[in-house]
Amino acid sequence: MFRKFNTKTLIIVLVILAAGVFILNYFEGKQGNRTFKKELVTIDTAKVSAIYIYPKGQGHTEIKLTGSDGKWTVESDGKKAGASSANVKNMLAELLRVKSKRLVAKDEEKWEEYEVKEDVGTRVKVMEGGEATLDMVIGKFSFNQQARSASSYVRLTDDKFVYVVEGFLDMTFNRDFDAFRDKKLVTSNFNGWTSLTFNYPDSAFSLQKSSQGQWTLNGGPVDSTELESYCKTLANLSGSEFVDDFDVNAAPPAFSLDVKTFDNKDFTLHAYAADSVHQYILSSTQNPEGKFSGAKGNLYKRVFVGASEFMPKAENP
Repeated sequence: MFRKFNTKTLIIVLVILAAGVFILNYFEGKQGNRTFKKELVTIDTAKVSAIYIYPKGQGHTEIKLTGSDGKWTVESDGKKAGASSANVKNMLAELLRVKSKRLVAKDEEKWEEYEVKEDVGTRVKVMEGGEATLDMVIGKFSFNQQARSASSYVRLTDDKFVYVVEGFLDMTFNRDFDAFRDKKLVTSNFNGWTSLTFNYPDSAFSLQKSSQGQWTLNGGPVDSTELESYCKTLANLSGSEFVDDFDVNAAPPAFSLDVKTFDNKDFTLHAYAADSVHQYILSSTQNPEGKFSGAKGNLYKRVFVGASEFMPKAENP
């Protein structure tokens, strides 16, 4: 009887213990599911109306990107300019790719180590109308040389948890005001161009495209390979250094290039004489507020070339 009782009691005890372990694991699992987030970003890119960025490299000065009808502007510290829509699209796409790989900290003690305090890391806030659908701090990053992969540490501002995510987010968001501006001088399809006219102080020449698609230089033959290479460069031309304090109305342009198109989306590039640092300042009717250093990246030399650039090259005997 005693043995029977002990066996029965033991079985009951084991059942209770097993139930206790099950309940504990269940609630821990529920709690973990409630706090650990695999999906950190749930934004609707079509509804995003503004992006606020507080880059650590700029002393957390606010940079505000505002979108309307597919066009974006950027504001910061009293300055306002057109923003690159392609750049904004890439930023939102990168945010959507953010997925937590693992949880590395559950409390504030590690925030300093991972640089995810709001006054230490780079904060990014995404607005959809009047609602903030993402508010995140991007902290430090690490790079695995062997795997050739980068990881970033992030924290949602309403959460204590710190996560590791793939990617080098700091490179995208920890930038200055000019980095978010529209640097494009030209965006056009060169297959639709009908003429290019270069005007220099002492000369001028023109390239014309016939209805059959043949190009001529002042009525003569051209080197089609050189012309195509030049047009491809010009069709997606960007500047790299803004020169906002230059007054383009102070003097007429030294050089100009007029491009005519089949669909009447004509545009003109101007080069204004500047100082020894910038040499020339370039602007375009496609982006009239953008004024760029002509010396940076040899910008003006890439645009304003001589007629000989397009002449057929003499064959070696």
